[in-house]
Amino acid sequence: MQLSVYEQYCIRKLLRCYLSRLNYPTFGVAACNYFQSDLNQIMKQLYPNDFRNKIQDLRGLIGLHAAAGERKLNGLEQIEIERRLLWLLGLKFLVLIDNISMPIISESAAIHFNFLWDGGVHRGIRQANELYRLCFSFAPEPDALSYRMLLTGVSHHVPLILTVSQYHHIVWISLRSHTDYLSGLNLFESIPIQKVQSVLKIVA
Repeated sequence: MQLSVYEQYCIRKLLRCYLSRLNYPTFGVAACNYFQSDLNQIMKQLYPNDFRNKIQDLRGLIGLHAAAGERKLNGLEQIEIERRLLWLLGLKFLVLIDNISMPIISESAAIHFNFLWDGGVHRGIRQANELYRLCFSFAPEPDALSYRMLLTGVSHHVPLILTVSQYHHIVWISLRSHTDYLSGLNLFESIPIQKVQSVLKIVA
């Protein structure tokens, strides 16, 4: 049992629309492989011992999404199906960032600069008349610590922006933020790892 060429086309079409809504580029590190590789091979790598069942689940979600479009269900129901499908495909980070409010841009679209702060040289970007400092990076899926830092920043309403390239993601923090936020030492210790783990299971 494998995904047909048409089923892979449907998944990529759905993924392209989903990324467009997020303003996440198709060449971004989290998604580019899904447009370049056989999705059956990706699923085999993700589920070596349960490939057939996961393919069946994936087909069911493809059918649900198509039926939802035909019945013109409300957008929230379709988005929920899309999130479950992407989660099954291993695109958990794309599901997470769809649940939080954070601008996403291509890394090449930002204006980059270096600046001196606290005795060191730091990387920064300018975007929409706002200055940001590099906070942390990851590729393609963040680890538990990166999730923890990201969720803590968002929960504290810290101005963050995510840049995307074909190699990595970078989270930047506004230079207008308090110095505790800039250092990241106090802010990013405030969310327990158990909460991060629960968030990672939101659509599992």
